[in-house]
Amino acid sequence: MSTHPIKKSTSENGKAVIGYEGYVYTLERKTDVKLIFRCQNRDCKGRCHTNTNSTMDVIVSAPTEHCYASKPDLVPVLELKNKIKLRVPETEESSSTILHSAMRSFPLDTADQLPESETLLRTSRRQHGVGAGNKKFTNNSHKCAASSSLSSGRKKPLFPIEIWNVYDRTVVNLPRSNNSIKGWHNAFTKRVAIVHSTITKLTEKIRREQSKFEVDIAQIRQGQEPKPKKLKYRKLDERIKRLVDDYGNVDLGAYLKRLANQHVCDELPVQHIFLATNCLQRIALRRIVQLPIEDDDPFSSVQLQFQ
Repeated sequence: MSTHPIKKSTSENGKAVIGYEGYVYTLERKTDVKLIFRCQNRDCKGRCHTNTNSTMDVIVSAPTEHCYASKPDLVPVLELKNKIKLRVPETEESSSTILHSAMRSFPLDTADQLPESETLLRTSRRQHGVGAGNKKFTNNSHKCAASSSLSSGRKKPLFPIEIWNVYDRTVVNLPRSNNSIKGWHNAFTKRVAIVHSTITKLTEKIRREQSKFEVDIAQIRQGQEPKPKKLKYRKLDERIKRLVDDYGNVDLGAYLKRLANQHVCDELPVQHIFLATNCLQRIALRRIVQLPIEDDDPFSSVQLQFQ
């Protein structure tokens, strides 16, 4: 009997999976006296036999030779998945909270073998099943109102244009908003799940969050691509970038109208299309337009107010 530990888990299809000596095996078939596992790599003919009881803690015959070198880094990944699956039935925590807790002890030097976070979250969600979280969501819309000063002089804007102009960021493909930060805040609030948390509990949640960030940073440094934006937002960014790059070659009115149409079609509710089109065109879209400030500009004192 081998002294090497056997790591046990289950596949997405519910089949038994074991990790042994740096290789991962999936159950192939059963007999009256043993369980036969085959290498998870379908190009490899490696096999492993264990005892038939539910513990699968004994290797009854030595594994056959593999066509590739062992990968010990795969075993911690198998342990992580198993830890997530065992944790789900014991708690009512969200999938992301369970994932962050399980990653606290995950070794950073094996982060390159770790699946994407969304894949691990699906592992937890499959254990949860369909719950009360699948409800219809309603989108709250913001009302946009424009007001202008009728005085003869030009009033200084409440927020200088230099502070919130994002023309330069658009040119170099940087985010035009802080939506990603807001998204993290919303997700972290759900993981804390306490309105007025104590310092001790909040510190523990932050430590879990930091553990997940360290794994993400290690994956990026090892060449893994970060999670991409949704397709519709990538296409919107590409269209806006093309329009902004062509800023000096088109008529200003046509340029503003094209930009206004992009935002109306992709970001605003239908009931605000007429209002938004007029607002964005008249205010010259200074968030995305590099316009000089003239003394006789009739819209220089116009300000947007979001309610």
